[in-house]
Amino acid sequence: MVNCKIVVCVVLLLLPFAAEAQKDTLKYEVGFTGVGSTGTYAPFWLQSDNYGQISSSPNSVNVNMGFSKDFNKKSAVFDYGFKADVLLKTYDNKTKAYFHEAYLKARFSVLDLIVGAREEHLGTQDSSLSCGGFLFSKNARPMPKITLGIERFTPVPFTKGYLEVKGAVAHGWFTDNIAVTNLLLHHKYIYFRVGGGCPFIFSMG
Repeated sequence: MVNCKIVVCVVLLLLPFAAEAQKDTLKYEVGFTGVGSTGTYAPFWLQSDNYGQISSSPNSVNVNMGFSKDFNKKSAVFDYGFKADVLLKTYDNKTKAYFHEAYLKARFSVLDLIVGAREEHLGTQDSSLSCGGFLFSKNARPMPKITLGIERFTPVPFTKGYLEVKGAVAHGWFTDNIAVTNLLLHHKYIYFRVGGGCPFIFSMG
């Protein structure tokens, strides 16, 4: 249970730097997070809504360092991206260092291929009102996976943009301390969105 008298002090410094190289943008990031509390645990939503980055300990310090390249905003027949983010996590008089996110991705036309661990928001839950569903949520570290599919809503031909679809197939590996060994994840999904430029848009999947 979380102590109702918890007092929290959080400091977040994010220093992004971008270097332009022709049409690609390489982004460097350095971040610092500190949590101080008088309770037994860190506040529930603080530790349960940050992809496992914040410790349950009432006092902790995190340092993030990484670099990344995203897909170009302009559509292209082929594009690629990557990210490597190291997290230095100090709590309860011990320090851990690991890759929080590390992945490569490629896009050919509308098809995406992603290999590695990354933060994801899957499903129809509002990310600002929920930490996710039962299977995928923001209260756990990113899972290493191989994903192939259409990750962004794409218009279905001959529908004039009023019907869009996205879907993918993913295979993942559980890496945290669990009771079952060699535990794997297989996930398939498909979503449809109807409305196009209309005032109201409906989606289901």
